Amino acid sequence: MFSIVKEAENRVKFIGQFMASDNAEAENFLNEINTTLKLDLSELKYISSAGLSVLLRTQMRLKKLGFELILCDLNKTASAIFRTVGFEALFKIE
Repeated sequence: MFSIVKEAENRVKFIGQFMASDNAEAENFLNEINTTLKLDLSELKYISSAGLSVLLRTQMRLKKLGFELILCDLNKTASAIFRTVGFEALFKIE
């Protein structure tokens, strides 16, 4: 199960397993964001390659607008995934 929780004006948490079947929900939500956003991944259990693509497209769109997607509070699983695919060079991680 996957859920998106808005914690504050510019902070969102992804919870659970972000599967390819969750792409539309996540992309629709993130496409509404037009400012810098902190994405809390402390409770993310899994992210598919399609989910990684959603985050990358969001980052590229926000960068064009002068903003960014900041990944924060990565747990061990999320940290290992993002390190393996080289996202540390593409995203600010807090």
